[in-house]
Amino acid sequence: MIGTLMGRWLRRHRVLVLALGAGLVVFEAHLLVLAEQFEGGADVGALIDALPEFFRNLVREKIRDLSMDGIVSTGFMHPIVIVTTCAATCLFATAGAADREEGLLELVLAGPVSRRTYLTAVLSCVVIISGVLPLCLWIGAGIGRLLVSTPSEQPLTVHLGIALNLWALLFAVGGLALLFSATTPRRGPAMARLAGLLVPLLLIEFMGYLWDGFDVIRWMSPFHYMQQLPAQFAGEGRGFDEFILIAIGVVAAGFGCRRFVRHDI
Repeated sequence: MIGTLMGRWLRRHRVLVLALGAGLVVFEAHLLVLAEQFEGGADVGALIDALPEFFRNLVREKIRDLSMDGIVSTGFMHPIVIVTTCAATCLFATAGAADREEGLLELVLAGPVSRRTYLTAVLSCVVIISGVLPLCLWIGAGIGRLLVSTPSEQPLTVHLGIALNLWALLFAVGGLALLFSATTPRRGPAMARLAGLLVPLLLIEFMGYLWDGFDVIRWMSPFHYMQQLPAQFAGEGRGFDEFILIAIGVVAAGFGCRRFVRHDI
């Protein structure tokens, strides 16, 4: 029954998932091709130096390595990538609210499907989609490296570390989405409440690059645990970021499942 439920949701959103996956592959590959036009980042540095001091400091804090390997890593944490992948993950995490809104949840649970089986299917979809999307970026990085002539100093496998970090971030966001949608009668309000939480947390992390005063509360944001560069060659990895993000996802999903099981349909 778990496979049947997962298949229904995956088929329902297959066009979106395929389009997004293909878009991420093209985006990451195109990022490397574009970087080569700036001589592997050398001209990008000159361009950044021409910016006003405020923007120059912000960009250099966010993009510390302008090599081809650094550009690959930056693609995983691009704002467009974060927004689109988080939205896609939340789409599957809020499946329960969508089925409740359409009147299907009561029919599904009236059959041989238990609430725990239903939740297992939801969580399985979250784990899969949050893993497939970073994999698409990693594949795009491999294709991009084949298309450019500028050599990379690190093997492609090094970037699996930041792909894992993105998976952990998406899993954490998916767990929060499940928590917000566990008892919500419609998907729309659940997504709105989740956005009301994530947007301020993202702004806190962003403002932390501009003002040190935000360092006191930056730890509260899951986006604070994104790795800008793979720890294997940046030398700046904290080593526990993924564990914190996974813990956030597990705790949030656990409370969400508890609320879902105890809530009347």
